[in-house]
Amino acid sequence: MNDKEATKVEPARWGGWRPEAEIFRFGFSTWDVNRAKKILLAKRKLELHSISVQALKPLSGLMGIDWNRVKKDIALPPEEQTIDLRVPLIVVVTKDGALPIDGWHRIGKAILNGTPALPAVILSKIDEKRVRISGPTY
Repeated sequence: MNDKEATKVEPARWGGWRPEAEIFRFGFSTWDVNRAKKILLAKRKLELHSISVQALKPLSGLMGIDWNRVKKDIALPPEEQTIDLRVPLIVVVTKDGALPIDGWHRIGKAILNGTPALPAVILSKIDEKRVRISGPTY
């Protein structure tokens, strides 16, 4: 992540975060992604960061990315594609570093497309605690 390139944006302008029931599990931790989206969408301004796709590539094999879905999406005409790389990843900070809890199909598409970085929103420690269902405190 490059904090020097962080920009403030209005979350309502994306339209890419859909309010569907969704959770993310990694190791001993579970987060309520739907609640994270609601919290972020309620904010007036969010700080957008740029996160390196190359840095996330080692984790991509552990995340259950539906690579067939990603490849099918890439094969569609741009106006029919549903995996939108402009929609920010939602990231929590753990003791081991930044961990996206939403956006792994976007990361997969970025890997296959050779996209170097994706936009990301980092949950504050307070918001991370609000959306963590189980697992250790970071």
